[in-house]
Amino acid sequence: MSGLLKIILGLMAPIYNRIIYLIAYGPWGNFVHRILIFGFRKLYKIEDEPNTSHKKLGQFFLRSRDIFISSSVLVSPTECTRMEKPTKINLNSSVAVKSIDYNWREFFEFQDSWASSTFWNLYLAPNDYHWVHSPCEAPYWEICRVPGKTYPVNALGRLLIPHLYLENERLSFRTQHLQLGWVYVLCVGAMGVSRILTSYGQFPARKWSKIDQSIKKSAALAAFQLGSSVLLIVEKPPQSPLVLSSPFLKVGEALV
Repeated sequence: MSGLLKIILGLMAPIYNRIIYLIAYGPWGNFVHRILIFGFRKLYKIEDEPNTSHKKLGQFFLRSRDIFISSSVLVSPTECTRMEKPTKINLNSSVAVKSIDYNWREFFEFQDSWASSTFWNLYLAPNDYHWVHSPCEAPYWEICRVPGKTYPVNALGRLLIPHLYLENERLSFRTQHLQLGWVYVLCVGAMGVSRILTSYGQFPARKWSKIDQSIKKSAALAAFQLGSSVLLIVEKPPQSPLVLSSPFLKVGEALV
């Protein structure tokens, strides 16, 4: 039964994504989009106020925000819910966490990387701020896009698709940090509009490309047009991950 539901989700996702895109960015006029923005804010209890630049629901969804960045060497790249505690992993082996199988060596991103590390699974709900920022201070980054599906990353998707993050499309970033070693930020698409935007130009799929500009901690890396999770993988955190009382994280909040 789960296999059949997975097939149905796979067939429905592109249609659903297109419908949501048309609602969020369609030529409905300012009045209709103002109603959509009002309804979206009420539905998800969003406190951020729209401004004059938000002509469409999609523009409000990708609203900007002033953010506070901790002085910690590693901070949260996004506003999110931490799906599980920071987990020690070995990229040469698989690990199952809350119905998800992480077969790390099957990810394109880790074909030529190290062995042990720590990872955070960060889920962005529809009401969250959907920009992804650099989690550390490192001047040089690389970027790659991995094509894939757009299965939902909510509880249903996690239940039906054990290799969810591996199968979904990804826009990924990596850098080498003086203290942290390799740092990876995997932006994982999901059902919804499922576009992952970046201002760093065009680049081929499944190939790491160098970003030809310096990127400081807190600089914007990418933005989700709905549907999203971020996997943050760090080779060698210099300290133990913080034991946080709440699973909710803000952009720039200290992780170590």
